[in-house]
Amino acid sequence: MANVLSRGLKNGNDLFTYSMFIEIVREKPQQSVVMSPFSVLTPLAQLAIASEGESHDELLKAIGMPNDHVDLPEGKSEKDIANYNS
Repeated sequence: MANVLSRGLKNGNDLFTYSMFIEIVREKPQQSVVMSPFSVLTPLAQLAIASEGESHDELLKAIGMPNDHVDLPEGKSEKDIANYNS
C-alpha cells in the first residue's frame, strides 16, 4: 500500500491509528484490544471531504491529515489508486 499512496496519506493514516489505539487503551488499560481503525477512518475521511469551514478543518486534524490536497506519488494517477483499491 505504501508504494501506491503518498507519504502524507500514509503518515496521516498511521497517526490516526496510533491516536485511536492510545485513546482506547487509556479507557481500558487492563484489557486486550482489537480494533479496526480503517472502518472508522474511511467514513471520517468521506465526511471531511463533504464538510466545509471549521468542521472540515477539525475532521482533517482528527484523521491526521494536514490538508485535503494529498499528492499522488510520482508516476501514479488517480486511476492507479482506484485500480489498487478495487
